[in-house]
Amino acid sequence: MADKPDVVIELSQEGHDVTNTGDENMIWSSRWPSVKLARDPVFNIAAQNVAQDYDHGWGESTAFFTYETSGGTSRPASSTIYSRLYMNNDKLKWIPGGGEPATPLSLKIFMTDIRLDKNFLAEVFSTGGEPSSINRSQVVALSKPGKDVTSEDLRDFVFHSYCRSPMLHQVAYGTTVNNGLGSYILEAVHNLPYIPFHFVFVKQANGWQILQSANPISGVRVTSDRIIYSTSSAVEASIVVLKEPFTLGSTAGVSS
Repeated sequence: MADKPDVVIELSQEGHDVTNTGDENMIWSSRWPSVKLARDPVFNIAAQNVAQDYDHGWGESTAFFTYETSGGTSRPASSTIYSRLYMNNDKLKWIPGGGEPATPLSLKIFMTDIRLDKNFLAEVFSTGGEPSSINRSQVVALSKPGKDVTSEDLRDFVFHSYCRSPMLHQVAYGTTVNNGLGSYILEAVHNLPYIPFHFVFVKQANGWQILQSANPISGVRVTSDRIIYSTSSAVEASIVVLKEPFTLGSTAGVSS
């Protein structure tokens, strides 16, 4: 474990003493970068059977997530949509795979500030920690421009201590290497004593894609201390690991 810096700003989950609880119980800490939403454009695809570009203007390839917003509804993008969607430093690309309908499609793209081509590993200061009797009677909150900080609608806030702010633990970027057993692998050795939230991105000729499947993600294996992406040939890939554990169970009340 690393020594704590002299001065930090931290907020722990309700019921956990901020002075001795584990990293995974923090709502926010100045010791690690929080995951920031950099841009959230809407990619309107005129016809799904026709290739189309969207100039996002970000200047780099970052971790992104997609929701389908067609037909007045909003839902996570399917594995089929993700398999047609690519990102490079300048553009989002829709590349049909064959058999798509000639109907329009509207996608909400959430672009984070996590660079996919730059390695990063946060320190681990402590883990575990027993819940205490401490209850939070006050909140720390920053409202969005034009919104009142006294609002009870969590959507009006940039930051609110009732909600966790996802924190970046690791980006393992590189080219998969031959393991001598017929596979090419990339590993993220995260040093956390729990399985953290993670995402795998793979670079194709048209740009980066998030690796997704209806079944357990193809080629991804999780052990107690690492996430392993395996493929049949050398490819450029990036494994993004958050501080949040998969076993986390918490719900923020939402008013509107």
